[in-house]
Amino acid sequence: MNRFLTITGGIFFILSSRYFPWTQLGELFPILQTTVQIVSRIVVASNILLILGVTFSLMEVFSHLKEKKTVEILNICIAVFIILGLSLNQSTLYDGVDRWVKGDLAPNYQNSKELSLGEKMKNGNLFKERSKNKDVSLLIEDLPFGFPDYLPLKKKWSNHELVALDVAEIHKKEVVNIPKNTYKKSITSDGKIKVTWREEVKPVKQRIVPIIVYKQTKLELNGQQLTKNDFDTTEIGALKLKGTQGENTLLVTYQEGKFSSIIYKITIFSWIALLLAFAVKFTLKCKKRELSSKRIHN
Repeated sequence: MNRFLTITGGIFFILSSRYFPWTQLGELFPILQTTVQIVSRIVVASNILLILGVTFSLMEVFSHLKEKKTVEILNICIAVFIILGLSLNQSTLYDGVDRWVKGDLAPNYQNSKELSLGEKMKNGNLFKERSKNKDVSLLIEDLPFGFPDYLPLKKKWSNHELVALDVAEIHKKEVVNIPKNTYKKSITSDGKIKVTWREEVKPVKQRIVPIIVYKQTKLELNGQQLTKNDFDTTEIGALKLKGTQGENTLLVTYQEGKFSSIIYKITIFSWIALLLAFAVKFTLKCKKRELSSKRIHN
């Protein structure tokens, strides 16, 4: 078991490394360009497997050791490594807390264009004030939007086509950089997104509403449920529709997929079954000890 876990963990570690030729593989197998996103996240699986593998290996080593001094030395070495790891983690944590207290931003937030906090947020104290304020809209309004994730693109694009399309710029134009007074958004008591606007120009033309439409999205305009034939979407999935003269009210809900609901139920059932199995095993083990102790006394 320990050999299997260690080898599998090592394979996952290599796959998560920057030295693995993912770029070349993506060119040979284009499907990998859209299915594999951030390969460094694979390291999570490798860490778990390697920790388990090392643990089983140490248990096997300890079981073959007869001299108590050798076992004590190994235990001391393991304790030293654990303490060093915790000390390093604590040092990193204290450094972050110190930056937060002083109001200094981390260098990657100050210099990186992709992770920029914007001109308003260059002052770390302002960022702290916004993050502690109960009105979270202040923080959201002052922070610039980065590259959007998980947009329902209208058609499949290759990586080169996506770069040329400039999805982030389209997202800013169609969703982010909309004048504040154009739309009013709120959340209804039953959890729906409510978007209102006025149509003043005659005749009413089709407009882009800053709402992303996914497969499970349900739309209701002025009290009427919309079908796929009643609206269209842009290349990045932003809503395109034609309202009515005067006040328009759009209600948006994101219905959970049937497959997701089944997965959630299976997960909950699995955890309950696992806990019950551990409880039964523990109970049987306790009863076995009681019987063995009674036999010894008798």
